[in-house]
Amino acid sequence: MKIELEGDFFIETNTRNVSLKQRYNGVRNGKQTTCEKIVGSFGTVEDALSRFLELFKAVSYTHLTLPTN
Repeated sequence: MKIELEGDFFIETNTRNVSLKQRYNGVRNGKQTTCEKIVGSFGTVEDALSRFLELFKAVSYTHLTLPTN
């Protein structure tokens, strides 16, 4: 089963594993292609979601623009 999340993140499950993955654009054999990397392997979907939320919050905070007075 594949669960799509925000950004380029998704969770992929099988009978033994739950993987948090991220898509990115890369180059393979000289051609641009969409690639996937495993961010982490977890025992439950809840654990994978928890890690995703930590990462997503960290990325979101780095893109915040604070108002100036």
